[in-house]
Amino acid sequence: MLQPYYDLAKLARKEALAPEGASWFFLAAPLIAVAAYLTIPLLIPVLTTFGLPLGYMGDILGGGFLLSLASFVIATAAVETGSPYAQLGSSRAKTFSAITEPVVLFVVFTVALLTGTDLPYALAATVRSSAGQVIRPAHLLASAALFMVILHETGRIPVETHTGTNEFGMIEEARSFEHSGPYFALLKWGSELKQLILFTILADVFLAPWGLASTQRAGDVLLAIVALLAKACAIGVVVAVIDNSFAKLRLFKITEYASAAFLLAVLGVFTLYLGGG
Repeated sequence: MLQPYYDLAKLARKEALAPEGASWFFLAAPLIAVAAYLTIPLLIPVLTTFGLPLGYMGDILGGGFLLSLASFVIATAAVETGSPYAQLGSSRAKTFSAITEPVVLFVVFTVALLTGTDLPYALAATVRSSAGQVIRPAHLLASAALFMVILHETGRIPVETHTGTNEFGMIEEARSFEHSGPYFALLKWGSELKQLILFTILADVFLAPWGLASTQRAGDVLLAIVALLAKACAIGVVVAVIDNSFAKLRLFKITEYASAAFLLAVLGVFTLYLGGG
């Protein structure tokens, strides 16, 4: 379980190289991406029920835009290297994002209609006010669609493998193909940060926003840390079971998978309007 941290420490000690002809943006992209990932936890409920200094400066769409910004700068840095593998991974990532990003918008739209706001802390407070909010059909459909997007974004979707080095299915590994040393470590760490952020959004905003600290006392915050780790581990176990229970399919099946997630989100909206969901 600690091997990823050993890998990060090893990469941090290595020399950083850049392809010939690459601009300053190639080395700046990992820094921008990690900065975006580190900003998002200031906008969403991670440990507390009350907003942090930036808690009410951006809604959940703002967090989505920061995730998109990180993905955009990584893809742009990959394209300018001139490497065919890096360009292939960048092209694939942007192609599939064109399908998954509308899903996230529909999910936010559905939950905002249910709660009357799209501020993450307000969303979590509404769900936390009654367990009945969680089992509403529209909310469950939107949460299922978001979970499918998380499987895609974290490379656990049962279609090929995002993190493999086989060019037929390479996506995540291809985008960072030309990076090395500390910059490659930042990209790998940023990918792990994104996974924890998505798990936190699913748990602390949509499904189980309980266990958060309501005060600034150290004991309450410590319990909130334990609760966050427990929820992240629970989601991780489910993701691991799904990842290892399906044979990998062909790459073009990703569009069908993402379309299914989109239809779930749309169905959530229709259920809300037509069925009282």
